[in-house]
Amino acid sequence: MSPASETRPSPALAQHRLSLLRGAACYAELALLAGTWTTTGIEASLDGKGVGTQRGATSGEGTRKYARYLLGAIPSEKTINAISKKHGNTALRFWTVHPIGQLLTDGDISVDTVLRLLEMLPAGIARSRVWDESPEALARSSFRREVPDDTDTIDSLADLRTTDAFLALLGRHRLRRLMGQTEFDDVYEFALMGCFAAVVGSCPHLCLAKHVLVPAFADYLEWPFGDSPTQRPIADLDDGSRAEYWDDVAHQIDRARMEAELRGISMPSKKYIEDLKHVRPRRQHTRPVTSCSLAAPFRLTEAQEKLYDSLQTSDLTSMKDFDAGPTD
Repeated sequence: MSPASETRPSPALAQHRLSLLRGAACYAELALLAGTWTTTGIEASLDGKGVGTQRGATSGEGTRKYARYLLGAIPSEKTINAISKKHGNTALRFWTVHPIGQLLTDGDISVDTVLRLLEMLPAGIARSRVWDESPEALARSSFRREVPDDTDTIDSLADLRTTDAFLALLGRHRLRRLMGQTEFDDVYEFALMGCFAAVVGSCPHLCLAKHVLVPAFADYLEWPFGDSPTQRPIADLDDGSRAEYWDDVAHQIDRARMEAELRGISMPSKKYIEDLKHVRPRRQHTRPVTSCSLAAPFRLTEAQEKLYDSLQTSDLTSMKDFDAGPTD
């Protein structure tokens, strides 16, 4: 069965997905810092003391303070500062924003926000394919200039098969869509489809939440953009072909994950990935954004749909220019 829905998803479900993506990515970052994926191991390593207990917990089970991130919470600024002070620079601030998750789920994102998300790209090849920051370009303007679109630039990003490159592709695609420039639409979407599995499978921060990320990406590929929706590449597939395509994506992700482990990258075990598949974020760990999609395996009951719809009345808070989600 294709994980995509036929219509653009509700803002409540979009926030549900974004919360889980952010929380899981932050948990993965902490696991990499600690050198272990267990909640008690992370607590013992990062807090630098014996594992405590909470009321009702077995001795040695710990407070499970970091387990809340698997329910959609994200670290507070105080937590990030404390961990950074003790363990050096981390990517926690990047993953509390989760640019990829925000670009995939926020149906009403603005051009300015997309540009700010793209500015989060670290120095490297992917960034150089988005921003012209040569001395000559910077001398002409106090603003960064975007590298023009062309097939070679898009293909070179897709060939990198890295998280940064996927963010660059996705951000540029959304930016062009928002600006009504659809000349390279098919090229972008085929590029995204071609590298998605390899990127998710080799990145611990994305792989842990693959059961959230795949439906979100599937829906993104079928969103109606603008007032005059154009035909999307995946729309040419019949139901059977779509199901076959997404089955193949799942196998590719698993294969990329195993290859990443062979290269010495610490990846979440299948148990952690499968456990997260069934997680529903607690109410206090969600906040609405404007976005999209109802999809397997996140098929909600009628009561759950009413609950998530009710979350739309919550107050939004943000981290500077971004909807940064709830903190611990």
